[in-house]
Amino acid sequence: MVMPREAPPWQLVRGDPFNLTLGGLLMACLAAAKHIPGLPRHVHFNLNTFTVWNLIFLATRVLLRQRQWDPFLLCNSMGVLCGFRTAMVHGIDENFRDKLRSLGAPLVQRRSIFFLCDQFMHTLPALILLVRQVQSRKSVPGGASAAAIMFGTWFSFRQGGKLDSQDIYVPHPWRAAWLAIVFSASATPSLVDALIKDKRVSVIGYSFIMIIPWIVSRLNRGLKKRCDFEYALQKANAQQGGISCNSFSRQGSATSEAELASSLRRISSAIN
Repeated sequence: MVMPREAPPWQLVRGDPFNLTLGGLLMACLAAAKHIPGLPRHVHFNLNTFTVWNLIFLATRVLLRQRQWDPFLLCNSMGVLCGFRTAMVHGIDENFRDKLRSLGAPLVQRRSIFFLCDQFMHTLPALILLVRQVQSRKSVPGGASAAAIMFGTWFSFRQGGKLDSQDIYVPHPWRAAWLAIVFSASATPSLVDALIKDKRVSVIGYSFIMIIPWIVSRLNRGLKKRCDFEYALQKANAQQGGISCNSFSRQGSATSEAELASSLRRISSAIN
């Protein structure tokens, strides 16, 4: 990895050319956010999602002019994009929207607004960073891919104690989503090089590697039915108080019988 010639802005520790200390401090603050009391439920939930962590790192990069983070943020954003698309295949994102709606999130009431927010949070960062990196004519070091994968792994174990993050989000093909993160983050340096050198066949090849987990999940016809069933069961159990779910904690007394009946009807339809 090429060392920056000058010390980055806001360097916290002398001799830290990539300002890893700042990044580590930001990670610690984000990890502690799940323990902040009094936050609205949807704010608390979003502070515990990897997409929002990535956006906060991007905002920090812009505000504090941390250009040396760009290769890492590109690999991480590509992982977020491909991982989320794979996780929400077959319309599973509708369950995710339902969960956000139950938490009181203001921007998910309409499907069109949810779609625009999805593109803004997942597609746009990866696209902008990719274009900027190619225009700079600079390769992405392999260490950036490793850092992005380690960052995602640390997030999962810090937030849920395991790679399976279905309790944080909604039931989804989490193994395929993780493969998508690993494949996309690992292939990003080669994809950038191919784009810089205008090797179109290589561009298609590396792009295909990134979407292999999505293709496999898309071909799984029973996936949607299984995830719908597990989501309905998760929601019903949370409403009954039988299972403690990350974002379905009850407010005050028991949830209304009408909501519980609706969840049970979804379970029944999923079985049928």
